[in-house]
Amino acid sequence: MPATGETELTGRLKAGRHGFFLEDANGVRWALKIDRSARDFLGQQITVIGHRSAKLVDVHQYTATAPDTL
Repeated sequence: MPATGETELTGRLKAGRHGFFLEDANGVRWALKIDRSARDFLGQQITVIGHRSAKLVDVHQYTATAPDTL
């Protein structure tokens, strides 16, 4: 559960030219500031919690979520 002022997003973790991003069920892409160990979840659905500034989320927690719920 995110604390006040934090954002929780769910979507597919993908890699782009400038790092990782999350694509949600509506096709919106969110740039992520996330540690490199997240690459283990590429292509999978994850939930991230972090601080949002425009379309960038500074992630401090992420977890894999049940597949095919998007």
